[in-house]
Parts: sequence; structure tokens; C-alpha cells
Amino acid sequence: MPQNHPGRPAWKEVDLAALRYNVALIRRHVAPALLMAAIKADAYGHGAAPVARTVLTAGAVSLAVATVEEAIELRESGITAPILILGWIAPEQIEQALRFDVQFTIFDYENAAYISAMAVRNAKSAAIHIKVDTGLARLGFSFSLADIEDIKRVYTLPGLHVEGVFSHFAAADAMDPGYTEEQIRRYHAFLATLQAAGLPVPLRHLANSPGTLDIPASYLDMVRPGLILFGCYPAEHMRALLPLKLVMRVAARIAQIHKLQTGDYVGYGCRWQARRESRIATLPLGYADGVPRLVGNKADVLIHGQRARMVGSVCMDQVMADVTDIPAAQTGDEAVIVGQQGGEMITPEELAAHAQTISDEICTRFGQRLPRVYLNDHQAFI
Repeated sequence: MPQNHPGRPAWKEVDLAALRYNVALIRRHVAPALLMAAIKADAYGHGAAPVARTVLTAGAVSLAVATVEEAIELRESGITAPILILGWIAPEQIEQALRFDVQFTIFDYENAAYISAMAVRNAKSAAIHIKVDTGLARLGFSFSLADIEDIKRVYTLPGLHVEGVFSHFAAADAMDPGYTEEQIRRYHAFLATLQAAGLPVPLRHLANSPGTLDIPASYLDMVRPGLILFGCYPAEHMRALLPLKLVMRVAARIAQIHKLQTGDYVGYGCRWQARRESRIATLPLGYADGVPRLVGNKADVLIHGQRARMVGSVCMDQVMADVTDIPAAQTGDEAVIVGQQGGEMITPEELAAHAQTISDEICTRFGQRLPRVYLNDHQAFI
């Protein structure tokens, strides 16, 4: 545990030195492509403003978020770099978004016309990125170019200037690259049609985290990594591609150790029963802090550098771990839920496998109820 701890006996550490290392590593990996850091969802649970400052000083040239509120938080923290909002901005939010100088994702003519009208009314010039749907079926103009006339009209709208054209991969983390290769083909066909129509494309960006790791053909002018900034991998077979450092560490101190007899139960629903005399440690964090309820009786924690199985149901505010085979464990000792202790490591990917989800969700689950300890940044506490 850090020498100056944040008060609550459960916390999340964010290693900004590891984040800087990852950004530098990714930049070298994709050079000469630029880096737009995707830090939506409070920077995947790591804290948007501290992460934004760190990735920008490490070489990212711009940021991407999901919502107007996320962009405003960054602006109000002093971030002046370009911020692209990847999601839909509703008409009633457009004026506010313009006031905070964000960049807009455009995926249909109607929304572009709203932004244009509001930009003209407020004497603003709005930067836009046109999104094409190449096979994710989420947001975007059709790759089939059925919308080409609407796109031409977007280029002529007053108060708008096109900064880039982008798309998003659906399966870039799959072992079979076939669908991703087809998305790249569709994207380039779309660009060719725009260029044939005399429509400029200043910035081309396509690569998400798995694309950034493993698909050089997708680097183009700019890459848009998110998850890998934080040392997590979209798929296990990608772990060998770059030696990333895990940025997040989640830990708690043992609140109490119970001595159980054979046959005693632990937790709600009596889902774990002692098969021998056992020592059970209670940790003061639970699913309200981000520990998935599904990991009870499956996941481990680290205590004294050894693995101890979480037992029983994960509670809202507490989890229990079997420390019978760690006789040195005592009240006040550190237990690590995600991260390294001694020579052992529990990754978000490991916890995600037990929770039947992905590491993106694990990182974002560990929300703001847990105090954050920022390492290698003057030990700031939030």
C-alpha cells in the first residue's frame, strides 16, 4: 500500500508512469501515424482529466470521448487539445458542445444540418468527422454509398469543416482477419468515391485498440486506441505483440479473518461451504465498487504474493477470500483484486474471464466510489 493512503481501506492505483510508457510504445509501433487517445467512460475508469494530461504530454495529439458531458469535464479541467465526441450529440446539446469547442461525429445529414444551423447562429466553425459504417451496423453513413448525395450536401453546409473520415472495426481482435480485411476494403472504396467527387479527406482514421496492435494496414493517418493505453489486451493472442504495462491496480486491506469449522457456510445464499477448518478473510469492497458478482467462488485475490480464492457471493460492499493456506495473512494486510503483488499478477482479462465479460467492462466497473491514488504524479489523491 502507498505510504500516504487515501483513507478508505480499499482503493484503486493508477500508475501514470506506466501510462506514459504505453503511449510511447504505441507511438513507436504505429509511426508515422498520429495518436488520438480514446478516453471515454472516465478513461476506462482511470480518471479522465489526469489521463488526458498524461497521454497528451506523452505524445497523443487529440482525444476521443463518448458524450458531451465527458468533453466538458476535460475542458473544465484545462484540456485544450482537440476532443472528438464519438457518439450522437442530440439537438438540444449542440449549442453547449459548440461552446466547449468539441469536434462532432457526423453520420447522417439531419444531424449535420442541426449543427450547421447552430454554428452559424453562434458565429462558430464546427469541426466534424464523417463516420462510415463498414460493417459494425452502429453509427455511420452506409459504406454502399447510398448516402453519397447526403454526404456531398454535408460538405457544403455553412459553419462546418471536415477534419476527418473514419470507421470502426467489428472483429479486429478475431483470429480470422477476413471480416476486418473486408471492412478495410469498404472503407477505402468509400474514400475513393469521396475523392472522385472532389471531397477532401484531411485525416483518415480506422484502427481501434486491436487494429493498432495487429493491423498495420489500418494505421493510415491516425490511430484511435483506448483499452491498450491502460495495458490491457483485446484478446489473449495479442499479448505478445507489445509489452504493455498494466496501469490499474485495485486493492483493499483485510478487515477481519474468521475461523470456520468443516461444514460452515460463507456469504449470501450459502454458496460456499468449508470442507476443512478454514480461515476466511473479509475485504471491504464489493460489487458497488466494481467487483463483478459473477466471480464469487471463481476469481482469486493476492495476499502476501499468494493466490487466495474469493469464496461465497460477492456482496455490495464486501468480498471474502479463503486464506487458509496463507497462515501469515492477518487483519490490515493488503489484498490485490487487480494488479501485481510480489511475483503474481491478476489481470483485468483474468477477472473478465471469470465474469464472462471483457476487460473493458472490468476496468470501467471500478468506478468513482473507490478512491484513486495517482502514482508518479506527485501522489495525487482523488
